[in-house]
Amino acid sequence: MRGAFLLVAILFAVGACGSQKRSAPSLPRLPQPLADHLIGLLPEPELLQRETIAAINVRQLRAQLQEDLLGQVNALRADPTPSRTRRLERWLRRHGASPRRSDLRGPHGLSTEAIFQRLVDAWPESFDRQWAFLSQLTPGQRAVFTLRIADDEINNGGLSQLFVNDTPAFAAEAAAGARLVGADGYADVLARAVRLFPRRRPLPRNRSYPEPNEQALTRLDDRWFALEEQRLPDESVRRYVERHPEEFFR
Repeated sequence: MRGAFLLVAILFAVGACGSQKRSAPSLPRLPQPLADHLIGLLPEPELLQRETIAAINVRQLRAQLQEDLLGQVNALRADPTPSRTRRLERWLRRHGASPRRSDLRGPHGLSTEAIFQRLVDAWPESFDRQWAFLSQLTPGQRAVFTLRIADDEINNGGLSQLFVNDTPAFAAEAAAGARLVGADGYADVLARAVRLFPRRRPLPRNRSYPEPNEQALTRLDDRWFALEEQRLPDESVRRYVERHPEEFFR
């Protein structure tokens, strides 16, 4: 009898060891900077699709992720509903994007300027960490930050200065932010500007790249300034904050 109990114990131990070795394999992952960038483009499906295809072209995605990701991106482009957006965001976070932060929400009653300043104060000095920071924000926080930076840069030195100081990929995320808050005219200008870069490669996420056509940028600068004579982008931002307080306040 004691021998039988000993045999059962040995078999149980062996089975337990085997089950530990057969733990579920980890999910294949996108490069984190790419996943974080795609999160930022969710409100602008056309640019999201462009960047996804470009990343596939230069083999930044593992083969087993390409079909699933591109299928969801194409579906979002064809029918940009909130449920599709949320589903794709969850997929990107499971496959490499940074987790969202909740500590950057402030007390109720903050102005949009104060919301922006809180984000500026938290902005990482390390260039490598800045894409993760943008991905960790709520969509509204990301729009407040990127659109305000874009507006300041363009007013100081045009789209050329925005590209030099904050990269074309950042400009694409500002376009997505403008689209999110309903500043469609500004979103169109930024989207047209980033389309001046070759489609076959992802938009530069660094400050080393050939500058696009200067005359085309000047025409887009003029369009931006004409829009500001009609309505500033801050007005769209304020309305978005009023409609979506849960994205900004504790």
